[in-house]
Amino acid sequence: MGLLSCPVCGSEELQVKPYETWPPPDGMQLSPPYEDLLGQASYEVCPNCGFEFGNDDNPGTAPPQSFEDYRAEWQSRGSPRFAEEYGRSRVSARSPRQGSMATLDAVRERIHELAAVIGAPRQCLPTYGRSEQSGKPHIEVTTDGRMHWVVCERGSEYERRTTLKRDELLYWTFQAVTHEMASKYEVQHRIPSEDFRKQMFTKQFELLDQLNPAWTERRKQELGPLRREAGL
Repeated sequence: MGLLSCPVCGSEELQVKPYETWPPPDGMQLSPPYEDLLGQASYEVCPNCGFEFGNDDNPGTAPPQSFEDYRAEWQSRGSPRFAEEYGRSRVSARSPRQGSMATLDAVRERIHELAAVIGAPRQCLPTYGRSEQSGKPHIEVTTDGRMHWVVCERGSEYERRTTLKRDELLYWTFQAVTHEMASKYEVQHRIPSEDFRKQMFTKQFELLDQLNPAWTERRKQELGPLRREAGL
């Protein structure tokens, strides 16, 4: 049974402290992202209100939410219990599983959960803790909780991205996964009279939208004028 009270809804179900420094020092004025003031977040999800510490207040791809703003929005929906509501909802990039994402096993588990949503083939997914040295991405998690998305080939490291934000790592991963899936789809359904990128981009947006609509919007912004060139 949990012993700690959620600072959003007051439910006493949290298994660990929501942030490294908790409760906050007396007199501290809090504003999101709270980890900037209170240290490493737990990434635990409150079973009652659904607030995810370290993600809702610092999502990376959307504006951060304060405890107060999240509480007001949650109450406006009738204060539904997240653990029950989640079972009736479509799967999204938010998970009710408790515990920090900053372990390699947890990262692998979450990626495989999301991959199942879009039917991603196993060969499209990264490896974990090691590289195949083939240009296929792999993921590392260091003892300080930092998560790394890395591309190596034939003994050379070509790209390394590092973050403390789970959502950021998941976006990097599934931007690459959905790009590969969309590229293969376009080849199999090519329309000779059409710019190949139109169908490829459209398919990638469709896949990302099943995981997190904010990821779709982010990808559209990254592509910029290429979308217009492709006829979108």
